[in-house]
Amino acid sequence: MIKRFVSKSFFLALILIIIFCCLEVVFRSYNPQAIFENYTTSKFGVATAFRSEIQRDILFHDFSHRIETDAKGLRNFKNISYSKESDVFRILCIGGSIFAASGVNNDETFAYYLNRLANEKLSGKKIEVINAGKNLWELSEYFTYFKNEGYRYSPDLVVVYFHRGELSTLELSEFEADKIEFRRLTDNQVEIEVRCFEFAHHLNKFEVTFLNLIHSIPFYEFAFLESHVVRFMESYLRNHLVLDVAESSKRNLKKSYDGWALKDDDSINWKTDYWELKEKTRQHIPAVLYSIGVERFYSLMQEYDTKLLFLLAPSREETLKMEKGFKEFKPMEIGRHENMIWLDLKKDLMEIQDLSYIPLNFPKAIHFTPAGHLAAATLTFNNIIEKGFISISNPTASVINFRDSEWIKNLYNVDDRINPKLSQLGYDLLIKGILNKNQNNFDQAEKFLKLASKKEAVSVEAAWQLGRLYFVRRDYSNSVDYVQKALKQGLFESDAVFSLLAKAYSNLKRFDFAEKYFEKAIEVAPNNFRNYVNYAQMLFFSKRFKESLVQYKKANLIVPNQIDILLGLGGASFLTGKSEEALLAFERILKIQPNNVQALSSIERIQSRLK
Repeated sequence: MIKRFVSKSFFLALILIIIFCCLEVVFRSYNPQAIFENYTTSKFGVATAFRSEIQRDILFHDFSHRIETDAKGLRNFKNISYSKESDVFRILCIGGSIFAASGVNNDETFAYYLNRLANEKLSGKKIEVINAGKNLWELSEYFTYFKNEGYRYSPDLVVVYFHRGELSTLELSEFEADKIEFRRLTDNQVEIEVRCFEFAHHLNKFEVTFLNLIHSIPFYEFAFLESHVVRFMESYLRNHLVLDVAESSKRNLKKSYDGWALKDDDSINWKTDYWELKEKTRQHIPAVLYSIGVERFYSLMQEYDTKLLFLLAPSREETLKMEKGFKEFKPMEIGRHENMIWLDLKKDLMEIQDLSYIPLNFPKAIHFTPAGHLAAATLTFNNIIEKGFISISNPTASVINFRDSEWIKNLYNVDDRINPKLSQLGYDLLIKGILNKNQNNFDQAEKFLKLASKKEAVSVEAAWQLGRLYFVRRDYSNSVDYVQKALKQGLFESDAVFSLLAKAYSNLKRFDFAEKYFEKAIEVAPNNFRNYVNYAQMLFFSKRFKESLVQYKKANLIVPNQIDILLGLGGASFLTGKSEEALLAFERILKIQPNNVQALSSIERIQSRLK
């Protein structure tokens, strides 16, 4: 009996091997499969996570770094068990590519530096920091990771982050609720009710199981590199990890949103389990839904008596003062709680950048350099101490002075590994040019930017920065020339680029070109109210008051009740014969700023005309 079983098993294995070899020949000949990055898998209930115990050297924007993961699939710098001693304060950092962290080694990450600073400055305390970061993770992944895995570490504090780009990449299909109702109250007013909110990733359980099974094979790495069949199977599984249509007892927000008959000028009132919001617009929907998600995440933290620190990570452009950032409604503006703190890193990171002249971000990326990670970790450590997350006898003495020359010197040193590459690319020259421009050292800025423009890797951005520099110096002709040159060389067509061109052409009295670029700026960034205001101002001063009024109204829909918008709205309404509308706009200003001189004089002038 046993012999027969062994014999049949042998022949079955032989047949399978022959079939596999035949398939391998077919794939090699007719459908070869390229080698791809295979250091991720699906676990913790999310579609992508780091595989366990990998060591891989990879490139990020020409910068080499090493990814190493522990047995639990974390890019950690030391092994930490689930169990925690009673006198240990444990911090769990959950995030996307900033914490993951792209471009840096394990001992150059935010979590590593936070752990080092805490243990150096708080010698009488036992602090453990865990790095649970993975590229592409956002709020839904933070929640799901903590729910399925992170809670097992019993963290006292969870640190996550938000940057404004997350609103544009929000996956509404991952947002679900037991109750989603859309009600139109009037022609321009609607009510949306969302109750019992949850996150869902809609994973295909079969594909997840099979993918993990392949990754558990002892000779997997060899098979992946050598076999086209294995790579085909893995590629297929990865592409089908998430179901197209999820079967769920809850209602999917993406499906609901697609069915809402919303208009651009609708005023939306929101009802949720956590709060009510009134007079929001269609453009605010991502921020509102993100805010609901934050509330659900916070409620999960409360279940485990864990405090929550949300970092606001500025873009590279904001840190370098290349843009001011939008003033749109943001998730952190609502839902304040005792055990949830929002820490905006922008102001202090901008100051550190000015003081150090060393890049805190990689070229063309939000991701921190090692120096950026140390700077962010220092600011976070200070906040943890100042907010009393960790109980210590003398908090003031523990706070780190990031303006101190020794601290700045250390900041230079931590970038030693990547400094040669930064210099080779000319990125250090570019940064010096931008920072000198910010400090009004225009001659120095011009010198560094022209040197940077000779480096191929940064020549496009150097030309763009020279365009910005000449605009500030009111040399609008040179400004246009350099920006157009940068566009021809491949500069990303952002609203900032088009807006600068529009304003430069407007100052050159070439209004046809100005109008063209204002419209392009609005086309690529329809939610940036400033584009509408700039366009409206040009139309106003060209005495095209009716067209100006249209643009002011669009700006007011995105950011209601902002003073400069209301002033323009009132002025354009008045000059188009709409005195009542003008009066309402100026009266609204006085509710915000009772002593606004321009509004007071305008109201007096309108009232005298109405008499």
